[in-house]
Amino acid sequence: MKWPRKKDEKPSKPSIEEQQAEKLAQMGAKLAVLRQQKGLSMDEIVLTTRIPRRLLNAIEVGDLSDLPEPIYTQGLIRQFADALGVKGAEFASHFPLGSQKVSFQSNWQPQPFFQLRPLHLYLLYIVVIV
Repeated sequence: MKWPRKKDEKPSKPSIEEQQAEKLAQMGAKLAVLRQQKGLSMDEIVLTTRIPRRLLNAIEVGDLSDLPEPIYTQGLIRQFADALGVKGAEFASHFPLGSQKVSFQSNWQPQPFFQLRPLHLYLLYIVVIV
């Protein structure tokens, strides 16, 4: 049951996962119809794209839970569309990726100018022996 909104309350923006699920359902339905119009079986698409059948089925039915990360899903959609003769890159660009925040931590520290290495020790041993 949905509660009625207050007059001053703005409708909430759907989360990125909800947007992805909705868009995947639309795109998957278009790809399924296009595949059937061309008379191609799922096995033919699997052979053409080398994408496992379960992933292609997940795209067609819009099941986001069976698919990998959004960036990879976008690539799968692109390959699927390309196999059907559609401009895959343009078609897949409509799949929302969201703002993926990636933080990189660097452990790099400047090295001292001179650092004693095993090679230096070997040279020292040779000098001592000689």
